[in-house]
Amino acid sequence: MKKNQPPARCKFKIMDRRTIILIAVAGVLVISLLVIGLYAIFRSPEPVQAPEANLNTSNANQPTTGLATNQPPVTFELPQPVEPVVVDQATKDKADIERLARTFTERYGSFSNQTDFENLEDLKIFMTASMRAYVDSFIARQRAQRGDTSIYYGVTTKVLTTEITDYSPSLGRAEVLVTVQKQESTGSTTNTKVFNQEAALDFARDNGSWKLEGLYWK
Repeated sequence: MKKNQPPARCKFKIMDRRTIILIAVAGVLVISLLVIGLYAIFRSPEPVQAPEANLNTSNANQPTTGLATNQPPVTFELPQPVEPVVVDQATKDKADIERLARTFTERYGSFSNQTDFENLEDLKIFMTASMRAYVDSFIARQRAQRGDTSIYYGVTTKVLTTEITDYSPSLGRAEVLVTVQKQESTGSTTNTKVFNQEAALDFARDNGSWKLEGLYWK
């Protein structure tokens, strides 16, 4: 009976091989778990994704007020461009004529017997040739008849109103009625007499500019 049983040594070897396999499998599992644990501990944290920028720029230039978002948007209105005022030639001519009439009359009517007609000499550039000839003749006569200038006599003229009574651009002619206030002084500037007077001025276009052709006190 005992001769048919397998040797005890063979049974021991089979049991030892199984144990080795189990130990190997257990070792692999332990190593795998260890590797997974180390990876979980030392892995880099995932980057936090920044919120996407709002690509809708329709309200980009609106100021932030800190109020609720359901408030109506603040809008700004740009000023409308101002159209240039177009001035026609007739309006420009009349303004030039009235300005010249005012300046010429005040200068022409302001003088003294001690200034040797400087007011008229300065105004010659605003006169036509015929008016200059008349002024030169008038100055010559007054100088020839000049009396005693030691006693002061002078007149100061200020224009009150101007009115264009005739304007003919095709003919190059214009007439202006001027009302002035005169202050006449004799002996001193404190001894004065004040009165109003009118003057009619004739203008003619000369080489593209308006010039005085005649002044007549009324």
